[in-house]
Amino acid sequence: MGKVLYTAYNQDGKQKSGFIDVDSNKEALAKLKESGLVNISFHSEALFDFDNRDFAFLSERDIQRMVNLEVQWQKSSSFSSYFLELLKSNSITIIVGCAMVYYGYTEGSAMWMASGVILSTIFPFLGLWNYQLIHSHNNLIKAITFGEWEKVKGLSQKLRQGTKDRNVIVEADTMEAVYHAYKKDMDSAIKLLSSHRVFLESQNPGLFENKIANLYYMAGEYDKFLDKMKQALKISKQDLVRIDLAMAEAKLGSLETAEKELEKIEIESMALYTVPFVHYTKGLISYKKNDFKIAKEELLIAHNGALEYSQNPAIWSGIAMITSTLALVMYDMGEKDPANELLSEGIVKILNVHADKNLLEELQKRFDIF
Repeated sequence: MGKVLYTAYNQDGKQKSGFIDVDSNKEALAKLKESGLVNISFHSEALFDFDNRDFAFLSERDIQRMVNLEVQWQKSSSFSSYFLELLKSNSITIIVGCAMVYYGYTEGSAMWMASGVILSTIFPFLGLWNYQLIHSHNNLIKAITFGEWEKVKGLSQKLRQGTKDRNVIVEADTMEAVYHAYKKDMDSAIKLLSSHRVFLESQNPGLFENKIANLYYMAGEYDKFLDKMKQALKISKQDLVRIDLAMAEAKLGSLETAEKELEKIEIESMALYTVPFVHYTKGLISYKKNDFKIAKEELLIAHNGALEYSQNPAIWSGIAMITSTLALVMYDMGEKDPANELLSEGIVKILNVHADKNLLEELQKRFDIF
């Protein structure tokens, strides 16, 4: 069971935000609708996001702040956005601390001044310390995204050394495993991830298989990639994994299977940041069926939706895949100049690392930039 963060409205039009304990987002959607809420939006997935901490003590205002921070952080992990939210969330202690400093100054009390400085800076300082970890994580994602492999091992080691959080350590090992997989050293890649298998299975069933599947993709072993994706879905039964499988089948397997899996997805129950990939998969299927009009419509929705998160490096490879497929559709519709304009140097660099061989071949046939 996981916690899902949501925003919705009651019958009086008042916004409500909160967490709901469920096994899946579909279950969350059904329960929230039963309670009379409408216009429901999810900001996390039961499979991956949040842990089993008790948020019952939080006020509605605190939860809304968490919603705002979570949405903002999904869209941009920049220092400025983090620092502003840090100041907002600690505004009371900062104000009280500054007042103590002023009182100490006017009264000539060094103790009051020192206490005020400590109170006004301690929580922001701790937050800034945590940002170092986030910054290291983002740098590691960027290195993986652009194939800067010489940086990956050093950054993953730095990330491990900066925390005792098992989830962060698993993330560091996952990205180092991607490095090994790209270098065709699957034994090292699987060994690195297998050390976390019990932990991953206890947290999120199917997550281990999903991660192993992605290693096979990076190694270019597409049959094993598809097999592991199927295993992951069979174990997890979560729509987030179902989207992964549908995308995998649309790219490298059976369009019929991809369509069947998409039919089972209730898009209303998906976290907002995952929705562009549903439209991407629909667009890719339509493109492969030569239905260019529908393909372009779906891919434009996917492209525009994904660009809302373009400041987050975790989605850059996804944006590159969506953009390249949209470019192919537009090129084949005779819109060659707009198609070329979509493919920036950065997009091409990402695709040369993360695109499957079939996609790269199609791009190379049409665009000189490859």
